[in-house]
Formats: sequence, C-alpha cells, structure tokens
Amino acid sequence: MPKLSLKPNFFKYLFRKKYEYFYILDFGRSSIKLAILEINKADKQAKILEVHDEPHAHHIGAAEGVEHVEQVAVTIGKVMEKLKNAKNNRAKDVVIGLASEMVYGHSFSYIHKRENSGAKIDLRELKNAIHNAELKAYEDIRKKFVTDSGYSETDVALINSYIQEMRIDGYRVANPLGFEGGELFISVFNAYLPSFYKKMFEDTAEH
Repeated sequence: MPKLSLKPNFFKYLFRKKYEYFYILDFGRSSIKLAILEINKADKQAKILEVHDEPHAHHIGAAEGVEHVEQVAVTIGKVMEKLKNAKNNRAKDVVIGLASEMVYGHSFSYIHKRENSGAKIDLRELKNAIHNAELKAYEDIRKKFVTDSGYSETDVALINSYIQEMRIDGYRVANPLGFEGGELFISVFNAYLPSFYKKMFEDTAEH
C-alpha cells in the first residue's frame, strides 16, 4: 500500500490563518471609539465586527493639560472593559487614531546655500541638508509649542515628520540628486503633541 507523504508546506497551507484582526482605537474630542477590524488575507477585504463607544467627561484637546490625562485614562479603561464581553476579541495589534484637536501640525521652510552652484548634488550633501532642515524644524516647533500651549519645550513630542517639497533655485524637483544650483529649498511638515499624551497612547497600545 503506497504511503501518503505530506510536506511541511502542506500543513502550513492547511492550517494557515485566513483572517487577521486589529483593534481600532479612535481618540475623538468627545469620546473614544473602539472597533474590531477583520481583514480577509485572501481578497484583502476588511469588515468591522464590533464597535464600542465611551464618551469623555468633557471635550479634550492638545492644550487641555496634564490633569486631564487621568480623566482620559478612565475613559480608556471603560471602553477597554467592554472587550471582556466582546465576541471577536482575537486581535493582537492596535491602530490608534487621534482627533485633530489633540495634535499640532506645522510646516517649516529651510534653504540650503550651496558653496559650489556648478557642482552636482550628491547623496552626502542631500542627507546633510535634510538633517539640518529637520533640526531647524524641530527647534521651530518647540518654540511654537510653548507659545500655543503654555507648556515648556521639553513637553513636546514629535510623532511624524516628512518632506513636503524640494526646489532647486525655485524649480520644484522630486529628487535633487545630480542637479546643479545655488539654493536647495526644503519644506518639512511636523506633527506633534504634548509628551504626556504620547506616553498615554503608548501605554494603551502596550496593554
């Protein structure tokens, strides 16, 4: 009688997970919403299985203050408590969304003056210019944060940064490598928020 041979890949295929699950935790200004998202790995279709909502004691914003973190934490605890009775509590990862009232955003422009306008921009020069632009942009948001929120510069936490635009002598370019010119213009956008909120979100994601 012939023996049936099953390769390891067959078992992997047979018992592979068809679905992937995520928690979607949305910090709104008036409430926190918690959803369980199911993604079909085969067709990449997503479906919301459950949604839970818990209102804040009052509206919150980026400049509300450290004293409101405890109140927000209480709201988080209430909405997370609802997971104990959730039918589809199988998620391992969480995606956190923040209301615009809780996050600051600011664009900063930096001009890199080149010593030799006839030389082509290489990778080393470009990295150096971008690094300087990011440093100057970070210094700028720290000062702006103090003015807007009243907190110290050490209370600001950067959560996202990207280059919006680059130009050489006024001409917009997608990649300045290999170009000549006297000035390299770099526009940087930063998203930031109070560090005490950032820590709260990180602690929530870990638990």
